[in-house]
Amino acid sequence: QRAEAAQHYLASRAAFARADAPRGIAAVDLRLAWLNRLDGDPDAAAELLRATAERFGQAGDGAGAVLAITHRVVTEIAAGRLAASRPGPVAEIVDWARGSGSRSYALGCAGIMHAAVCTLRDDGAVEAGLAAFDLARRLMRALDDRHAELGPISDLGELYDRLNSR
Repeated sequence: QRAEAAQHYLASRAAFARADAPRGIAAVDLRLAWLNRLDGDPDAAAELLRATAERFGQAGDGAGAVLAITHRVVTEIAAGRLAASRPGPVAEIVDWARGSGSRSYALGCAGIMHAAVCTLRDDGAVEAGLAAFDLARRLMRALDDRHAELGPISDLGELYDRLNSR
């Protein structure tokens, strides 16, 4: 089914290219990157998501760019390329949210990171879990949402508890 989905996405991408619609191309690329990730190719997914964020940005779609950045970060974390000690895109997302963007949209992206990490944690990916919980927590804190921040803090505590009970 993924191969069929990819064919449809590529046809859609070609139609957007003929129409000179960069936001449409970027929207399709976001989906193609997800297929790359599902196919076990995080390198291709991360590179496509980096280019997708740029394409959204060039088209003036900051929300699309932040969404692509969010998915790139989740991909990088799942592939073990971002650690809790590295800052990730918090400043970039917060700058957008405080400028021309939307705080609630950026918090939604933090929620995507948080939800993705719950899956990583449940799959036993400890380092990825630590990185993603910390990143989601720092993003929520930077966006001044102390209540939302409690979710990743609680889940981080549960992850440490699981580590200590092994």
